Amino acid sequence: MTNSTTNTVDIAGVSAAIESLRSMMQLDGGDLVVTSADADQVMVKLVLEDVECLDCVMKRPTIESLLLSSVREPFPSVSRVVLDDPRDGV
Repeated sequence: MTNSTTNTVDIAGVSAAIESLRSMMQLDGGDLVVTSADADQVMVKLVLEDVECLDCVMKRPTIESLLLSSVREPFPSVSRVVLDDPRDGV
C-alpha cells in the first residue's frame, strides 16, 4: 500500500493526476498544462488556442474545483489550485 503523505508533489505527478480532465478539455480543442507544483499549491494554465467556442468551455471556478479534486486524491497536502485562464483578461 502506498502512503500518499510521502508522495512528492511535482509537475509530472500532478500532470498524471489530471490526465482525465486534460483529455476532456482536448475534445473541445483546449488543454491544461501544469506550470508549477509544490506541497500546498498547483498552478495550471488553460490553453484555448484551438477552441472555436470560448463560452462553451467550463468557467474557471468549475475547472479549479475539478482540478483540486483530482490532485488531492494522490496529493492530499495540496490545498489550492490556481488556473491561469486567458479569458480573464477578455
